[in-house]
Amino acid sequence: MQESGQFIGTVVDILPSGHDLLEVKFDATFSEDKAGKTILIPFVMEIVPIVDLETRRVEITPPPGLLSIND
Repeated sequence: MQESGQFIGTVVDILPSGHDLLEVKFDATFSEDKAGKTILIPFVMEIVPIVDLETRRVEITPPPGLLSIND
């Protein structure tokens, strides 16, 4: 999370579509009940403003509800 610095999980795949989607596997440190589950995050500048290939890190600014869609 760009704002808080909180670790959400690991990008496990990039799915091609109209806008590519990042498939992210949630980490238990973010949410124990979501640990191991995956979520699709639109790979667009508004949501994923920072991609640092050198450190293998992306930062996200998800809109409200994006990370809780499957609750």
